[in-house]
Amino acid sequence: MKSHPLSQSLDVSVRFPSLCCQLYESPYEAQLWAVFDAHKRLVTFGDYYPSAQRLPAGEYEVRLQVRHSKVELLQKLRHMPMMLHLTLAAPVKLGFHWSRSGA
Repeated sequence: MKSHPLSQSLDVSVRFPSLCCQLYESPYEAQLWAVFDAHKRLVTFGDYYPSAQRLPAGEYEVRLQVRHSKVELLQKLRHMPMMLHLTLAAPVKLGFHWSRSGA
């Protein structure tokens, strides 16, 4: 497991893109993810539908449970990517130019 540090309080939602596009057609029976803090305490959890949860600054670990009767199918998920959607506290200002010469 890899911990994910937050330097400030943010709204965070957890997604697993390989699983989220298949609710009723999914070959897997169930999925449940959980977020734990640095002291291994459960902070929040969810399933197929992502929802944002405000997390204070700190270190967090995300764990995913997927259920299926065939171990081979579960092994294929071992290196599946996870997406963390972070809502920034303030907008990021970016400068744009109409052309390269104007940059």
